[in-house]
Amino acid sequence: MSIDITGNCGMCSGSIEKSISEMEGVSEEKRDKYKKVLTVVYDKTITNGVSIHKTIGELGYGTGKVKANRKTAKKRPSCCKNQTKTKKDKKG
Repeated sequence: MSIDITGNCGMCSGSIEKSISEMEGVSEEKRDKYKKVLTVVYDKTITNGVSIHKTIGELGYGTGKVKANRKTAKKRPSCCKNQTKTKKDKKG
């Protein structure tokens, strides 16, 4: 599954990848920081796409389906604090 996400620095990538990799059922995650896309491979019998999107949102990052949690978004690195829209959001 590919997910558009906000945030563009290494600290943001690391935070997102660490949290997603710790989810039960996730076998692989890789973020393309230039395209702002996270690719996740997971076992659909253990977790689902909605849970993955929600986890990213709770970290303070938006996806094409879930808005960033405002409280945790304020704690993001300064370079990514004002990034609230994904590429999909900007098109629509």
